[in-house]
Amino acid sequence: DVSTAIDGIVTSIDEDEETGLTMTTSIGDGYSLIYGQLEKLTVEEGDSIEKGQIIGSVAKPTRFNLVEGPSLYFQLLKEDKTVDPMLCLEWCNIRHM
Repeated sequence: DVSTAIDGIVTSIDEDEETGLTMTTSIGDGYSLIYGQLEKLTVEEGDSIEKGQIIGSVAKPTRFNLVEGPSLYFQLLKEDKTVDPMLCLEWCNIRHM
């Protein structure tokens, strides 16, 4: 199962050649979280999600991720620029306590 890292709103669900079924969430202040390599999603675009909510499961890897095997794609963006998620998630979790 894949659960969410923080509260947010599902802004898009797309099929991507590299990351497979991919969900983007807005978490506020210009930040977005992207979860990829998913299947069996339990949410839709526009849904509000809560930290720890199960949103689906990890899918079989795309051809770009065969060496790694089944794994979750996880990316944090600040206004469309990649940010190290470890630098932000602690702050985001404190902000939402």
